[in-house]
Amino acid sequence: MNITVKVGGAENLEFVIKRNWFTGDFVYIINGQRNTIRSFFDVGTHFSNRLKKKYQFEVGDKDIHKIEIEHTRPSLFAGFRPHYYKVFVDGVSYTSYKGY
Repeated sequence: MNITVKVGGAENLEFVIKRNWFTGDFVYIINGQRNTIRSFFDVGTHFSNRLKKKYQFEVGDKDIHKIEIEHTRPSLFAGFRPHYYKVFVDGVSYTSYKGY
């Protein structure tokens, strides 16, 4: 999964949200700096009863924007079926993505 997000304002920010379908490593990259959302080494990345997870973080120095990612996985054979992602910027739906 690879989503590019562009946020305007006093700062024009562009960052990339990536998730490795095989390892479960979930990160965002802004200004060349890699920030972890969910680590490969976290046991909860690989084993969970919940189908829907929400992740939140903030970006920006002058204008701070709240980013929320809603990740929904299928209930059966999740490793072999596409996942659903919704990205919200400051509470407003920005984009959605279906894939691995």
